[in-house]
Amino acid sequence: MVIAITKSGNIENDRTHLPLVYLACYSEPMDKDVRVARALSARLARRMLRLATIIVVFVLAVLFGAVWALAHFLSAWWWLLLLPLSFLFGFCLLAGVIAHLIARRLYTQKLSGEQVRALDAMADTVQRLLEARATPWPVLVLISIKDLLIRRDVTTLKELVRDTASLRSEYSKLRRLF
Repeated sequence: MVIAITKSGNIENDRTHLPLVYLACYSEPMDKDVRVARALSARLARRMLRLATIIVVFVLAVLFGAVWALAHFLSAWWWLLLLPLSFLFGFCLLAGVIAHLIARRLYTQKLSGEQVRALDAMADTVQRLLEARATPWPVLVLISIKDLLIRRDVTTLKELVRDTASLRSEYSKLRRLF
């Protein structure tokens, strides 16, 4: 169904008037797909932000430690290097807070325990597939050779095929929960 908002501000349900804005109204099945996509995106975004936060905090801690060591052992002038590092810390803090707020706003409804478990399973599968997709084929060949030599089976490729095959069933199960 398409709803049109005309110049006079009236909301029309037909296409006889020249509208300013068309609003698409989706039915329930589309709404479920949108909810699942938003919940899954929020879950993956929180995971990536957690990893990025750990990396940024570690790098900044190492940089602050290096500045302290330089100032302590060489010259007190090295403390001036803390000014740009402080601005970098403030920028990273602001960007992190904004990113976390956006990730929290992606899906704001309370999830049940079953929904959380299904979302985590789907997020794990998607993350494994994305990692495998980003792996260059020579590295994948070397991993397969290692699997053949050590495990006598192509475990990595079998897991990749299993994840790909189970993705549709996991999504339909997740869709039923929403």
